[in-house]
Formats: sequence, C-alpha cells, structure tokens
Amino acid sequence: MRPLLWIYRFILFFVAPFLPFYLKKRIKKGKEDWRRVYERYGYSALKRPDGKCIWIHAASVGEAQSALILVKRILDLSDNLFVLITSGTVTSANLLSQRLPKRAYHQYVPLDHVPWVNRFLTHWRPNICLWIESELWPNMIFKASRFGRELVLVNGRMSDASFKKWSRLKPLAKSMFKKFSLCLTQDGQQKERFEALGCTKVMTTDNLKWAAAPLEYDHEELKVLKKQIGNRPFWVAASTHPGEEYICAQVHQKLRKEYPDLLTIIVPRHPERGDSLAEDLKGFRLVRRSQDEGIMELTEVYLADTLGEIGLFFKLAPIVFIGGSMVKREDESLIGGHNPIEPAHFNCAILHGEDMSNNLKVIADFHEKEACLQVRDMNDLSKKVKMLLDNKSGRQTLARHAKTLATKKMAVIDDVMEQLMPYLKKVI
Repeated sequence: MRPLLWIYRFILFFVAPFLPFYLKKRIKKGKEDWRRVYERYGYSALKRPDGKCIWIHAASVGEAQSALILVKRILDLSDNLFVLITSGTVTSANLLSQRLPKRAYHQYVPLDHVPWVNRFLTHWRPNICLWIESELWPNMIFKASRFGRELVLVNGRMSDASFKKWSRLKPLAKSMFKKFSLCLTQDGQQKERFEALGCTKVMTTDNLKWAAAPLEYDHEELKVLKKQIGNRPFWVAASTHPGEEYICAQVHQKLRKEYPDLLTIIVPRHPERGDSLAEDLKGFRLVRRSQDEGIMELTEVYLADTLGEIGLFFKLAPIVFIGGSMVKREDESLIGGHNPIEPAHFNCAILHGEDMSNNLKVIADFHEKEACLQVRDMNDLSKKVKMLLDNKSGRQTLARHAKTLATKKMAVIDDVMEQLMPYLKKVI
C-alpha cells in the first residue's frame, strides 16, 4: 500500500500548483461556483456548530437526492448533532441549498490534496463519516481514519470500469477499503466487488435511491407551461448527453409527419451546453428556457437549459426518455443511464436505452413489474414514443406500474437506518 499511496501523494504535490488553473477553467464552464471555490481548498466561511457532526459525502446530484432522506432520519435521532453534507457539483449544491433542513449544512468537498484535506477535517471535526455510493478519495479516507473517525459506506456501487481500476491497484485498494467499518451495498454483485477489494463487513440493502422523496417543482411554473402547451402531443428527453439531443431531434422529425403539432422538450444533463445545443438544433423552431422564451404555437423543440428544474418537467410529462442510456462519452466509456425512479413518482411512462449499467438492479425491478420500456436505437425510440402517444391507456398503465413500484420501495430507508444505528449510537 505505502508505495502506491506515496506515489499518489507525490503526483498531487507536484500537480497542486496547477489546480487553481484547473478550477478557473471549471468556473468558466459553469462547473464550479466562483463564490465558493475556496471550499475546494478546504476553507469554510461557516463556523462549526456545537454538537456532534455526522458527515455525509454525496458526490453529485443523484447521491445528494438519495441522501436527503438519510439526513432527515439522522437529525431526528438527537438535537445535539448536526449534519455536514459535501458534494462536488454545482447542480447538487443548488439542490441541497433548497432542500436541506435546519441543522444540516452543505460544503463543496475539497480536492484530494493532503493540506486541503487536513484543513477541512480540522475545521469540521466530524464524529462519523458516511460515504454515499462510489466516489472514494484515498487521502480523504486515510486522513479521516487517522483522525480517529469511523467510516461507513452507504449504498455502495462500483461500475465495471471502477472495479477494474481498483483491482489493478489491489494493495492500495485493500488498505483503503478496510478502513470502512461497514459497507452497505445495493445488490449481491456489488457486495462481491467490495469484499474482493478489502471491505471486511459488507451487507446488502436495496438501493437508497428508492427512498428519495419526489423531486420538488414550482407549481406556478407548471401552470404556465401547461397553458403554453395546451392540448399538443409532447414528450420529454431528460438528462441528455452529447449525441442524444441529435437522436431526439431526429425522432421529432420522423414523428412530426403524423403529429404536425408535436413538441419535443429536451432537458440536458449539463445546462451550460445550452448555447452549443441551440446551434446544433438551429434547423428546428427552438426556444430556450434559460432565455425566458415561452413555448409558442409553432415551437418544435423546447430546450430546458436551466438548473434544478427537472422535477418540473417530470411532473409535466406524459412520456419521459431517460438520458445517458444511448450514447457513450468521448473516451468511449459508458455513461450508465440516469435514475428512472425520479420520473416514476410523477406518473410518467418511462423509456430508456440499452445502457443502464449504473442502475442494473433498479431497472431490472422496473422491467419485472412492466414499469418501463427499453429502446435499441433511434428508430426504436421513434416507434415507442409514437406507440405511447397513440395509446393513452397503455401509457397510463406503464406509468401506474412505475409509480406503484417506486412507492413500495421507499421503505428501504428503514433497513439502512437499522444497519447504521450501532455506529450512530456511538457518537450521539
């Protein structure tokens, strides 16, 4: 372990002077909040509250969404504690700023450079550390353990690529993963992976994402959009990635022959791509939400390029296609598809592509209950959107099955809390 850890720290030591330039580049792309970028260096403008600190790390918006119910249940245990939740994306920070209860605070997680990690841990002095899913930073884990803090991995998930990467670094992985007193995984396959990498106590619960409360939305904005759309047929492509917007545009072009007044709503995963998407889709009559442009009678594509409003479009939509499931990243790695549970709460008929590797067990549960449909390619997506537009009864049945499944599975939080209680009782 030691040689690999010291090599990692050695590289970071020499890279550290360039990290401010890296952060500035991310600020320009809208991926960092310039007003709070100091938090990435381990600083905080917040004074540490009195009481015991339960630290939860939730890398991005998906983990943050599922962590919210965990935050609430933990705060209900005692008035003498508070929750610190960290994440690394602007989208997750915006979500948490709107939805965190009292005695819960958000900070951006510091980059994994030893002095910045030490600064963060010294300021917040967490009493126990709960890591959600799979974003694991070696310096943060080793330093938190050295500070004498107990570490628990919740909702553990490791992709094929990540498992292969850690398997190649087996000595470092085993030393790092054995620092976790408990690892709760999403399914049996994940249990085997974390055991192989060195976790000593591994148990399986269901996916914590099932327990997340339905996304919030603005009721007044919903009324406005419904009035603008009227009785027009429409569908939503949610959390799309580069290449999927082109697919959705081609689907629109095919379907508008039968549905001349069809509206396609595209909600990109990264709204900062709005300008480039508007350029790519200039062959269509397009309006942008970020520019306060309303849906007109002749609008073909509505680009919802704003942050934190996906709940609004799930509530609006009769049909939702889950993005990240039909294309790969630039490096040819899989994206893995996004969370189908979120639209299920809103009575949406759900479609997804062949790649749902980030949600394998979840999507298997959906298919078992006939609560979603898979599409192979652009032509298949076009056929199935048409089928759902044509068949209101079938569409409603699909949506009802999804909502019933999502509602029943919310009880997973009880199982998670039962496993966490022996560790939480030590500090509260």
